[in-house]
Amino acid sequence: MVNYKAVTLCMLLLLTLAFRESANAQSNATKAESEPSKLELGVQFSSLKQGNIPLVGNTTNVRGGFRLTYNFNKSIALEGELNYFPSTGVDNLRKAQGQFGVKSGFRFNRFGVFGKARPGFIYANRELFVSCFPVFFAPGTTSFTVPSCSLFADPQNNARFSMDLGGVLEHYASKRVIVRFDVGDTIISNTGAPVFLIGRPISSGGTHNLQLSAGIGFRL
Repeated sequence: MVNYKAVTLCMLLLLTLAFRESANAQSNATKAESEPSKLELGVQFSSLKQGNIPLVGNTTNVRGGFRLTYNFNKSIALEGELNYFPSTGVDNLRKAQGQFGVKSGFRFNRFGVFGKARPGFIYANRELFVSCFPVFFAPGTTSFTVPSCSLFADPQNNARFSMDLGGVLEHYASKRVIVRFDVGDTIISNTGAPVFLIGRPISSGGTHNLQLSAGIGFRL
C-alpha cells in the first residue's frame, strides 16, 4: 500500500531543494553582473548649464563624449572623461571638457552608488564677431541710417581649470553592459587657476555649474 504521507514529504523535500538551487544560481548570476572588470569603456550624453559668460549670460550646452574607467576593486575606480559641446547657435561658443579623477562608493547586486571628485579643464572657443547698431540722423528734412559697428574680442578663448564633484548611479543590466547616470557640480575657475587642490579651496574666482549625464558602458 502506498504511503502518501511519505511520498508527499519526499516531493516537498525535492521541490525545496530544487527551488534552493535555482535561487542560488540566480543569485550567483546576479552577483556576477555586479562584479567589475578592470576596464570599462562608455559613451554618454551630457548637459552643462553654465552661467556668467561675458557678453552672453547663461547657456546650456548639450552633446557628449566618452569615458574610460579602471576599477581597482568593487569600491574604488580611476576614470577619465572627455566631452565636446558645439555652439548653441546663439553664442557661437564651443566647449571641450576633460575630467580625470576618482569614483568611490558601494556596489550592490544590480545597482551601484558612488561619489566622484575629478579635476580637469574646460576649453572654450569663440571667434571674433562684429556687433552693429543703427544710428539715425535727420539733417534738415532728410532721415537716414548709418550702422555703428564694434569689434569684440572673445575673452573665452582659453582653457580653465574645472572640478567635477557629484554622484553616480549605475545599473548593471548584464555581465557586460552598464547603464549610468551622473549629476554633479562642475566648478570652473574664472582666472585659469585651480579652484580646489586636495580638497582645499585656493581661489574664490569660480562658478558653479550643474552638469547632468546619461550613458551606457561596456566591460572589456
